[in-house]
Amino acid sequence: MKTIDKNILSQGLGQIDLDIIELITHNPNNKRLSTDQNIPLSTIQHRTKTLFENEFITSKVHINYEKLGYKRWLLHIYLFNGDLENIFEKLSQVIGIESLLVQIGNPDIFVRLLYKNSPDLLKVITSIRKSESIQKVLWSEQMLEHSLQNSIPKIL
Repeated sequence: MKTIDKNILSQGLGQIDLDIIELITHNPNNKRLSTDQNIPLSTIQHRTKTLFENEFITSKVHINYEKLGYKRWLLHIYLFNGDLENIFEKLSQVIGIESLLVQIGNPDIFVRLLYKNSPDLLKVITSIRKSESIQKVLWSEQMLEHSLQNSIPKIL
């Protein structure tokens, strides 16, 4: 039997919940989970519903922008100062920005952009560079993203 982290136990999660979280990332079919784990279907359904209600598991719909002709670009923004709130406000107004990520280390901000062509991307980069808080902007095109299904359950 696995030893469960005290923090996880304090959240009210048991071993069946952790098993469901791990298995649902591979196969979100409750009936199959029930059969594979030899746990009653009603238990799987109830526990899964509770995990979603308590936001231990969330569901997201993703748009396949590549199929719509968009390329995903990554901007690496370095700041002169830590005026993140102001920079975020300005960046949130830019059309095509999918997400903003602040990190400890370099660069200060990662920006995911969606654009169809380089001239549009150049306009965005040029407008961002005009901000006094921006030291420099580097960019790259994202070619591939592969989500590791097993990366989350390994920490449980």
